[in-house]
Amino acid sequence: MKRLRFALLLLVLLALPAAALAQSEETFGYEEGRITAIDRSSNTATVELDDGRIITADLGQPLPGDDAGPQIPEFEVGEKVETYWFAGPAGDLVWAVTDWVRRPALWWLTGLFLAATVAIARFKGLRAFAATAVGLLIVISYVVPAILAGANPVLVSLLGTGGILILAIYFVHGVNWSTTAAVIGTFAAILVTMGLGIIWTDLAHLFIYHGRAVCK
Repeated sequence: MKRLRFALLLLVLLALPAAALAQSEETFGYEEGRITAIDRSSNTATVELDDGRIITADLGQPLPGDDAGPQIPEFEVGEKVETYWFAGPAGDLVWAVTDWVRRPALWWLTGLFLAATVAIARFKGLRAFAATAVGLLIVISYVVPAILAGANPVLVSLLGTGGILILAIYFVHGVNWSTTAAVIGTFAAILVTMGLGIIWTDLAHLFIYHGRAVCK
């Protein structure tokens, strides 16, 4: 019965992103592709997208005084890149290359971390890794989109934190009185921390409150 309740809770947490993104409009989008040619004079690149389309994307313009800052490597032909598009004033799509596709290197790093975790902590390490992955999924698919959509950031953060906390403690250490006390105590500490943060953020005038500029 406890496992059934835990499974239902997990399904509810994973279903929350659908509600947060239901009202999103297709005013911009994301695609991946490979650079096939670069025109340095116009600072644009020809990119073959994964679906076979060929587009011309802007590579970005250097900022004033950029030479004094950190040097970012230039995009090269053959590299796998991320592109974003948005609707221009005339209704046409404007494309821009924004970053490299980093997933292959990150997947290797994740695999090494998983292997080390299982080697050291065995099955408990595997459960901890799974809980961490689901927690990251909640942040990426629910917390961030909901806040960007205009939802109350404090409420969204509390819901996300509560879900991650329950998953991390109960899934790794099991459901018992000790873990329940740990969940309650940790969540109470989170509430106190968020409350203090709200109070002192307001006292220090660190943000614009209700459309009225109070930053000093």
